Amino acid sequence: MIFDKILSINDTKIAFGDFLQNRYFIGGKYEKIMYEDFSDSIQNNMNYKRKVNNKTEHWIPKINKRNVLSIHPNYDVTSSLSAVEKEFLLRKGRNDFIQIAEFKQEKLVISSLSLTEDNEQKIINRFFSFILENFGEDIHNRVASVHKNGIITEQSLNRKQQNKTIFIRDQWIIFNTQYSSDFERIIGEIHELLHIVFWDITNDPYEHERFVMEWELRFFEVNNVKGTISHELCKYYLKTKMILFVKNYAISHYEKAVITDTLPRFQIDFNDLTKYRLDSFVKVLNQQIHFEKPFYLLKYLQSFERNQYYFEKILNEELSWEGNDE
Repeated sequence: MIFDKILSINDTKIAFGDFLQNRYFIGGKYEKIMYEDFSDSIQNNMNYKRKVNNKTEHWIPKINKRNVLSIHPNYDVTSSLSAVEKEFLLRKGRNDFIQIAEFKQEKLVISSLSLTEDNEQKIINRFFSFILENFGEDIHNRVASVHKNGIITEQSLNRKQQNKTIFIRDQWIIFNTQYSSDFERIIGEIHELLHIVFWDITNDPYEHERFVMEWELRFFEVNNVKGTISHELCKYYLKTKMILFVKNYAISHYEKAVITDTLPRFQIDFNDLTKYRLDSFVKVLNQQIHFEKPFYLLKYLQSFERNQYYFEKILNEELSWEGNDE
């Protein structure tokens, strides 16, 4: 624990050793909860099989500048795709918003990405009031309890940066460690808390992301008062959503082109990427594609497209405000 503290590796609070079971633990409160649950699983499932690491487990080879526009899948993945993913393979046409998203996000100017403690508390209070008004007391109390006791935001050297919600030992734990600013952190917090609102309805990831984005938009719209920190937060949300839309759109359509053997068509449709920004695109593909299974980002792309009308309504209102300032 002393070594851990000196090097700031983690927020270590607990250390113990069980010499009879040859188990040892050093870590924080939430790591201990997961460790205990994992230990229970080990004792209940003692029949292990070694996982064989081989290239056939990856559906697509490692991507580089030489093969990016001629690559083929390692095996046929279509039988393992969900109904939504199969429908995406068959979809024709192009989302016209992709042509203007980059231009529009540049017109949104954010004055600051920092939050004072007082401003942050005001945003959280408004969010809880919003939850109470729209979903009732039981859901409000659930979300408030998780916010008070179950959110990990501390970033450390050995903690993965991620936005993720898990349910373990009858409690929710939110990992909100993937952020580079106060705005990004608070938006991630709101996003994960909305997943908890929808938790009992379905475990369909596509429906979850659609629901979460819809209610993010509703929350930011009702709190988008010009000249306030909420207004700056709303602009930041709109801006980052457009950046993510462009990225998710390009990557999902690249995966589709690989699976359907239509990379020449992709090269035409995404000429700017493949001709002028190929190096950065290859880097993003290797960072964002899940090599074990395709279309990881499709749920985020579809959540945007299913909320696109509402998104553009709020965006156009915001841009008209920006124009009136000029």
